[in-house]
Amino acid sequence: MNDWDDLRFFLAIARHGSLSAAAAHLNVNHSTVSRRLAAFEARLGARLFDRMPDGLMLASSGLEMLETAERIEADFAALGRRLADRDSTPSGVLRVTAPEALVARVLLPQLPEFNRRFPDIEVGLIAADEPLSLYRREADVAVRATRRPPETLVGRRLCGQAMALYGAARYLESTIGSARRLSRRVELAWIGWVDDPAPAGWVQAHLPRARLGCRVDSKLAALAAVKAGIGVAPLPCRLGDDDAELRRLPGIASWTDIDIWLLSHPDARNNARVAAYRQFAVELFEAEKDLFEGRLPQSGRASTQRAAGPKKTVSRNLVKPAQDARSASAS
Repeated sequence: MNDWDDLRFFLAIARHGSLSAAAAHLNVNHSTVSRRLAAFEARLGARLFDRMPDGLMLASSGLEMLETAERIEADFAALGRRLADRDSTPSGVLRVTAPEALVARVLLPQLPEFNRRFPDIEVGLIAADEPLSLYRREADVAVRATRRPPETLVGRRLCGQAMALYGAARYLESTIGSARRLSRRVELAWIGWVDDPAPAGWVQAHLPRARLGCRVDSKLAALAAVKAGIGVAPLPCRLGDDDAELRRLPGIASWTDIDIWLLSHPDARNNARVAAYRQFAVELFEAEKDLFEGRLPQSGRASTQRAAGPKKTVSRNLVKPAQDARSASAS
């Protein structure tokens, strides 16, 4: 065994449980993964996986290999971080991961301003609702909505994420008119999640007679469904209040049960690229904190945007440089 790629392919299969899922993760085809695994097992003279009807399961030799492979992977990633973090100038590649909705509606629109300030940093934005590993260098910086960020990462709380119930203005006008409070008898449609067959708690609490409109698998899809007039759904206030086509359902208060954190690996504390993006993100979220936390009424937001034109980029000097802080609890 003299090829790191052998271990890379082995780890992908072990973590994803099938050749096809590993191939998708590695961005190669199924036959490549199958061929690499067969050749690896042949060179070792050992079977690493048992072939099961629903995928692959680690054999005893595979379990032993997994412990060693993960240790080598961690050492390799740590070496890479140490070498990369010697950079004292803000240049090079920076991988930033965040949930899809944050990437599409918050981070990407402000990327031109970051590029203007730091033209030598090449930003890769990775839209992923499932957290990527900062330890395996799948990303350098993570913006995550979480209740309990890992205490092993360097983190800073950016803001709370408020939620409220929204419908398309035209849909609500045709169903509830100008009502200031919802009747429990109103028969609106609700938008749910594909992996949750039961009506959500908010449906039972506020709209017991509502019918199912559709199910989706992401916040951006829920936003699109609401805008299409399919039904009503809970959305982050940052998405709902920023859209002139939407209205909050009357008489139902917003709520905050999760925070948005900026996280990085402790080894990257002094990396110039990470420090540059950290400061930029703090400014960005500070500038929009009221909107994220549901304190900026939609009507005011929409009228302001129509009067002022496109949203301006964040100022250089909105806040003082951020101080790193450790989260107080483990995930």
